[in-house]
Amino acid sequence: MAGGEADAMEALDSLERNGGEADPGFSSRLSQRSGSGDIQFTGLLVLDTSGRQVVSIEHGGKVRLRAYLHARVDVPEGSAIGVLLRDANGVDLIAFNSDFYGRRLPAFRAGEHYIWELEVDLPLARGFYSLHLGIKPSPTSEFFYDRCFNAALLEVLGNPVTWGQYGGRIIHVPDAIELRRITQETQ
Repeated sequence: MAGGEADAMEALDSLERNGGEADPGFSSRLSQRSGSGDIQFTGLLVLDTSGRQVVSIEHGGKVRLRAYLHARVDVPEGSAIGVLLRDANGVDLIAFNSDFYGRRLPAFRAGEHYIWELEVDLPLARGFYSLHLGIKPSPTSEFFYDRCFNAALLEVLGNPVTWGQYGGRIIHVPDAIELRRITQETQ
């Protein structure tokens, strides 16, 4: 997971510039929300490698996902937080969650604001994608503190040059192609 003191200061500046809202359009983007509300997402920004907010990228590559949260009550340590990426047809493609990386969140204090960042390589083909957020008490819990659908939208404008003209892929997996002839040994 990415981040550091400089990123936290940048995020704080963003909050101050936008009147306390890091992502003013967040609530209006959500198609559905559920959970207890003990912890609530207040925004999700997709940032390029220079730290600028983007809604589209030239082709799949590294981005930083920055989720803003607000604790409405004290919550003990151990929560899991994640992002799900879907294609334009609603098919789940990629999931990133703190438990995948062996990390659980620290305790949350009521009234405090938090930032969770994840730097990921999105090996995506041209098209439209949606990002969905979730946070729950533990990775195996069926109960959510907050679950937000369509928290951010991302358009990928083109395919990496290495993909050639074929555009039928959705996710690029680096090649490791081999052709070997099978021979029978004579006895």
